[in-house]
Amino acid sequence: MDQLAWDLGDPAGTMQLFDQACNGALQPGSGQCRDFHPMKGPMLTQTLVGLSGEQPFHWRGDRATLGHFAGTTSVLQGADAAFTAAQMQRLQAYLATISFPPNPSRNLDGSLRASVAGGSPVAGQTLYMTGNLAGGQCVTCHALPNGGGSSVISANLLLTTQDMNIPQLRNMHEKDGFDSATSATNRRGFGFAHDGAHPTLIDFFRLPVFRFASGATGDQQRRDVSAFVLSFENGTHASVGAQATLGGSASTGTARRSQLVTIANAGSAQLIAKVVVSGVERGYLYQSATGSFLTDLSGQTETLAGLEALADAGMAVTYTLLPNGTGRRAIDRDGDGVLDGDERGAGTNPDDPSSYPGACPTGCENIFGDSFEPAQAP
Repeated sequence: MDQLAWDLGDPAGTMQLFDQACNGALQPGSGQCRDFHPMKGPMLTQTLVGLSGEQPFHWRGDRATLGHFAGTTSVLQGADAAFTAAQMQRLQAYLATISFPPNPSRNLDGSLRASVAGGSPVAGQTLYMTGNLAGGQCVTCHALPNGGGSSVISANLLLTTQDMNIPQLRNMHEKDGFDSATSATNRRGFGFAHDGAHPTLIDFFRLPVFRFASGATGDQQRRDVSAFVLSFENGTHASVGAQATLGGSASTGTARRSQLVTIANAGSAQLIAKVVVSGVERGYLYQSATGSFLTDLSGQTETLAGLEALADAGMAVTYTLLPNGTGRRAIDRDGDGVLDGDERGAGTNPDDPSSYPGACPTGCENIFGDSFEPAQAP
């Protein structure tokens, strides 16, 4: 997402028949969506993360599937030909592997903070669910957990000039930082809404389509709902990437380490540990069922107390929380099915998935898709 608005209307284009759901779960007969005009005005780039289930695409919902973007490569990007259906399928498969980074507006355990940007996310969540802030509940259109919808809302309900698709809300915190009054403090060139014209969510919530209370009460409600939207759950736990270090010159203490263990025990993320022993980096993968760690040597485990005992002024043990399903790379970094310590003992390279001892281990075919001759141990 490049944080820019692009005016990509085509003066020579033709009208496109509207073929999406209009006004979704809202009251039938509340409005009518119109055919798509080729001139659409400036539109912000939208994220390519989390597209699964978010159809239709584009701010106006004028692309039913990702496959309908195939022509963009030749019309807009200058390629000799549009992407084929097979190429678009590969692109879609790749995009499905990308996740949002953790939302920094949440507590490390994933809960809502007491305050974000002068508002209460908890109070904002209540308003979002039950506040009747736009002729109905916010959640009716911006459904949980993603905040998106599968229909287009007619212009008469939005009090705008164009019908608009319901966008997901999982990356709103990435849009914050635009100040239309000065260039000195800007981190963005555009703000919120389809054209990026509103510097903050609070400014956006001042549009006449919203029905906040009057005066100071309404201003606080806007701050609260803004705080909740900036804290939106995005599918990646808030603790992912968090670290704690014992020993060395930058120790964070056992309290921080214990917090990471608690999060791992809750199943929210996987905990790993790394420590350099006698010049060799060792890896450990925490097992919440036993409270111990698998090590990078087959059949060897380690306790939390055992790892803590390794930490001293000259040796740092660093703990990191990873997304669920990725922790094994701490003990098998190249993913070839052979633990790093076993590879070092056999003389093969733990950084190279084509280098492993003996026959292809279980799962190595999934890395390459084809058989190959490995680099055998000496």
